Amino acid sequence: MIYLDTSFLTPLFREEPVSECIEGFLAAVPAGTLAIKPMDAC
Repeated sequence: MIYLDTSFLTPLFREEPVSECIEGFLAAVPAGTLAIKPMDAC
């Protein structure tokens, strides 16, 4: 299992220098192995 904080996903929604790198990394993660911390309710 790979655990990610929600902030790791920010470059998918905002154009940042690491956006393509993040997209490539996530595309290579096998299905069912990714866990993302839910955002805290406001």
